[in-house]
Amino acid sequence: MHDLERAEIAAFAAMFDGAPERNHGFGVARLGEAVCGIARSLPGVRDLNRVCGADDATDPAEILRVYDGLEHIVAVAPGAGGLAERLATAGYTPAYAWMKFAGPADPSAHAPTDLRIEAVGPDRARDFAAPVVGGFGMPDFMIDVIAGAVGRPGWTCLVAYDGDAPVSGAALVVAGDQGWLGMGATLPEARGRGAQSALLATRIRLAAEAGCTTVTTETGVREEGTPGRSYRNILRAGLEEAFERPNWVSP
Repeated sequence: MHDLERAEIAAFAAMFDGAPERNHGFGVARLGEAVCGIARSLPGVRDLNRVCGADDATDPAEILRVYDGLEHIVAVAPGAGGLAERLATAGYTPAYAWMKFAGPADPSAHAPTDLRIEAVGPDRARDFAAPVVGGFGMPDFMIDVIAGAVGRPGWTCLVAYDGDAPVSGAALVVAGDQGWLGMGATLPEARGRGAQSALLATRIRLAAEAGCTTVTTETGVREEGTPGRSYRNILRAGLEEAFERPNWVSP
């Protein structure tokens, strides 16, 4: 595991640990440092059926056993060239890579929006989950899964409201001196109003108040012809490209 992935992997594991496995086939498995998220009810969604923290000590044969035929992605940590070679030998192929970003936790971070941003607790968990699920285009049953993140230790869940309507959400997860900025999404009808920039700035500020020195996040690498809106928002928020993280898709 690369150190800049520490908070992200803690958040990823927590989301699956608390998911309703009985109803939706969610689960988590650990192979050394690697965390395998399992979402059997979403077999084609590789971003959820994903291995984080994989390194040269991770055995591709063990990963294949965990998923037992379910399509998945292995996110390879920087410097794990030996693992990449073994994945290729096992039939995995390179897929769309992600860029990891990092920056300082800034207590003065700010970005304008005409939306109202609030931290929510379990009583408004669905206000957080609904725009995240809708913004990412996930099925409606995922609202209960995402809502389960609200109120967990180390988690701050934020909602951007248009009047009384929740239209955007994002989470901050604190792990030691590192904060992960994740799960940011906005409903299509509310895009272009600065919600995600404001949510990024709010989380960076809250991370500093929580004692973090570093914040991290990630999005897909830039490709010609794609809008890259999230990429631009992250750079505007003061984070910098840290490393490109290859993803390998299962055979």
